[in-house]
Amino acid sequence: MLLFISCSFFLDEKRTKKSRKSNASTRRASPPPRWIFRPTHSFQVEKQALIKKLGLLLFFSLLMGSSTITFAQVTPEQEAAAAFFLDETRSLQATDLAYEIAFEQLQQMLQGQQPYSLKKAIFTVENAFFQQQLSYPRFEEVIAQLAHLAQLYAAVNDLPQYKAKDKEEVTLASAILQVMTDTVTIVDARERKLQHLPYRYDFEDFWGEQQWVSTFVTKLMTLKTGNCHSLPLLYKLVADELGVETFLARAPNHLYIKRRSLQDGWYNTELTSASFPMDGWLSASGYIHMDAIRNGTYMDTLSPTQNIALCLVDLANGYQRKNHNSDPSFVLKCVDLALTYYPNYAEAMVLKANTLQTQLKPLIEKYKTQDLKELRKYPEAQSLIATMEACYVKAYRLGYRNVSQPMYFAWLEEMAKAATINQKP
Repeated sequence: MLLFISCSFFLDEKRTKKSRKSNASTRRASPPPRWIFRPTHSFQVEKQALIKKLGLLLFFSLLMGSSTITFAQVTPEQEAAAAFFLDETRSLQATDLAYEIAFEQLQQMLQGQQPYSLKKAIFTVENAFFQQQLSYPRFEEVIAQLAHLAQLYAAVNDLPQYKAKDKEEVTLASAILQVMTDTVTIVDARERKLQHLPYRYDFEDFWGEQQWVSTFVTKLMTLKTGNCHSLPLLYKLVADELGVETFLARAPNHLYIKRRSLQDGWYNTELTSASFPMDGWLSASGYIHMDAIRNGTYMDTLSPTQNIALCLVDLANGYQRKNHNSDPSFVLKCVDLALTYYPNYAEAMVLKANTLQTQLKPLIEKYKTQDLKELRKYPEAQSLIATMEACYVKAYRLGYRNVSQPMYFAWLEEMAKAATINQKP
């Protein structure tokens, strides 16, 4: 029987051994004086533990957004979880190089040079932010463990009211939701009760404005809290692992799951509230503009290509946050590729327009005016302003509307109240 540990990032000793060999060769070239301490086995063990702790502190400093984090602030469970994802065999790469590698991998997926894998794409995006320090096998392991746990749950929690021939798949889809949003107790072969605790919504930073890693699936796996971005992505990854057909769907600043059953037709799964909101309620709530529904901007299923375009925009946002808007060219490269394969991606349009706006700042300083009409007089600003305005106009026509955090949070609360909580479709 499975004993599922929330997340288990584990440091690989190979890189440390390699560095020891490198250091040893250096010492041979220049024999050490007699007073230099020669490390014993116990010293090497302590050194290895120290390197591991330093790696964990780096991981948590990025995860929690503090350069002064100490292990007193980290629980043993979180420490074990974080250790699972860090891969010490990888050298710390410069941010630009890490992001260029990630861009190339996503581009190759879109161009058919690499097989489509949403799991690989999501990991690639988050690994770039951590400068290629995460372990993909560990990431896969967590997803596989969740999938196995959902299978175990489905095996003993049938849906008696569901009679159609796709019952097994519907039961698995329901089990994934239960495993992610409720406490699941398992009795193993020794009659020990083991519990898997649910993932919870991060009310403190649900848009990732304080720390961009708040939107990451790896952060969800490690700290057991996520948002409307990471929660549906993890659900989708587990469903893919089990062969359960599901689709990502978008609302403004929001992701949720769509799937179809033979008995009930299309239905939505909302991970933030463990509910099944109706399309009619979503469209009538006033949160999603009717133009966006008519254009298929929101509330429509995303194709595999569109999923990768979504990851490209996540990559651009992560790069922008990590580099503090220092180089807009990489962001524009990501956004342009995303829009090539997903032309109705309104948020990508807005990100492109906002990035172009930052490129106007040097011209504003140069010509000492913020008036766009005045800036249009200068040839070097004309094309930039025209492209920026075209992006804003297209996003608006697609149905994009800026939504404040209080409005978004109120919408989530209304959706939770309107939906039937934990009702099986």
